[in-house]
Amino acid sequence: MENKGPVLISYLSQIILIIVLLQVSGTLKGLTIIVMLITEALIITSLIKERKWDFQSWYAFFIFIIVLLFLLAHIQPGTSEITAPLSVEIIVSLILGFFLTVFSKESVEEEPGVKVVEMEPTIEPITEKPKKSTAKKELLVSAEGSKKYHRPTCAYVSKVPKSKIIVYTSKRQAAGKGLSACKNCLK
Repeated sequence: MENKGPVLISYLSQIILIIVLLQVSGTLKGLTIIVMLITEALIITSLIKERKWDFQSWYAFFIFIIVLLFLLAHIQPGTSEITAPLSVEIIVSLILGFFLTVFSKESVEEEPGVKVVEMEPTIEPITEKPKKSTAKKELLVSAEGSKKYHRPTCAYVSKVPKSKIIVYTSKRQAAGKGLSACKNCLK
């Protein structure tokens, strides 16, 4: 129940009813009437705010009726005794209120639960191909028994038979074999 007003008001109303039942008089009677009027206003505002009437709402409604009856009995000038017709009205409203509140269904609203589902991470295949490096590896060649290495496009290489050509993948590899660079093609 979002609005807790009816429960609080029912307790306040019960205290007020006890004071009224003790047949207060004088200044306390005036204070009791003021408190009763405030209680009636609180009960009305609480009941207006309710969307659905559950146990507390019906209870507050019947407390409202009982307090109203006592209030009407005490506002009249003269004696403030509880008369026989007023007693019958109070007893009827108490019995009616009791049965309506006892047999009213209290709505229990469950909070929407969150369902937690553990999932395995999905593995997606890589669709992108790795980028080729922009720098091409430079192949170097030399002839068997030669002391120099060349580019494959060098004029000297075209004169050497293919069976006698040795291929190197870097200048470091060729220099490691004790070869030096050709002065024409590798300036």
